[in-house]
Amino acid sequence: MEGKVVIIKNGEVVNIDHNIITFGGITHSVELINGNGSGVFKWMAVGTGSTAPSSSQTGLVTQIDIVGTTNTESTTVSSDDTAVFQATFSFTTTYVLREAGLFSSSSAGVMLARRVFAGVSVVNGDSVSVIWSVRL
Repeated sequence: MEGKVVIIKNGEVVNIDHNIITFGGITHSVELINGNGSGVFKWMAVGTGSTAPSSSQTGLVTQIDIVGTTNTESTTVSSDDTAVFQATFSFTTTYVLREAGLFSSSSAGVMLARRVFAGVSVVNGDSVSVIWSVRL
């Protein structure tokens, strides 16, 4: 599996990069494919942690918000081979965002993927959208 993350602040693309798929995310994906798992990946979180991503991580380092995603499929190589997750975060406090992750639950869920990026400063009234694509 591979993924790409696009971060948009107030309508302007501020970061595009690849991400780390976690060991837990791979295991959970296999369980879902086999019909043995529950909790689809439909939650996205952002945080301020800057620790380098690792496949063994199970959560964000410093999560500040988690919201539900809008999930669709797109075509990269073959029909509908890419899952696309989109979420928008609205801020009332000042932060410097540095990480994002995809999860199977809003609380104690399995993290499918994590991305650390250059700091994106947000203040009261700012909006950040994240579009995450994962291809099997």
